[in-house]
Amino acid sequence: MTITVDQKVIKKKISFVPLKVVRDSILIVSGGDEISFTIGDKFRYSTIHQKEGLARPVDLPSTFDWSSAYGLYLKGKEWQRDRNYIKAEDLLTQSLAADSLYISALAVMAELQYRKMNYSEALQYALKGLSLDTYDPQTNFIYGLIQKLCIIIKMPEMVLVLLLHRRTTKAQLTLSWPGSMPWIKLMIVHYLMP
Repeated sequence: MTITVDQKVIKKKISFVPLKVVRDSILIVSGGDEISFTIGDKFRYSTIHQKEGLARPVDLPSTFDWSSAYGLYLKGKEWQRDRNYIKAEDLLTQSLAADSLYISALAVMAELQYRKMNYSEALQYALKGLSLDTYDPQTNFIYGLIQKLCIIIKMPEMVLVLLLHRRTTKAQLTLSWPGSMPWIKLMIVHYLMP
C-alpha cells in the first residue's frame, strides 16, 4: 500500500487474505489537501479530481438557445426523467413544431404516447422517426413494443391498429386516416369470444 501526502510517500506492507476484512491505520499529519492512496494496480484514490479525469463542465455556454428545437427537447427530456409527462409532452410538442423531423423528439414523443396508451399516435411518431433513421435504437425499441401489443395493417388511405388486451377478452380497433385536418381516430371496441 502506498500513501502520498503533499508529495511525501508512505509505504506500508499489508497482507490480504480472501474473504477476510483487513483493518489498519496510519497517522498522517498534514496541512495540505493533496492525498492519494493506492493498493498495487488494483485500487487508486486521490483527493484531486483533475487527476482522475472527472472534471465535468457544469456551466452552460452562454450562446445556448433554450427555445430552439434541441433546447425544448432537452427540457422535455428532463421533465420526462422527473416523470412529469404532461410538461414533457408540451415541450416536446413545441420542439416538434420548431423542427418536425427532429428524430430524438419523435422517439421520446412516441414513448410518451405509448405510456398514455395512445398506440396509434405512438405508431405515427415511431414510423416518422424510422423513416428518417431506420436504425435509431430508441425509436426501434418503442416501435417493437407497439408491434408486440398491436396488429398493424397499413393501407394507402388508412392505418388499422388492432390492440389485443392480453389479460381480457377485449380487443380495441383504431382506424386512422389522413385528411385536411390532423389524424382523426374512430375507436371501435369489440368483445371477443372467450
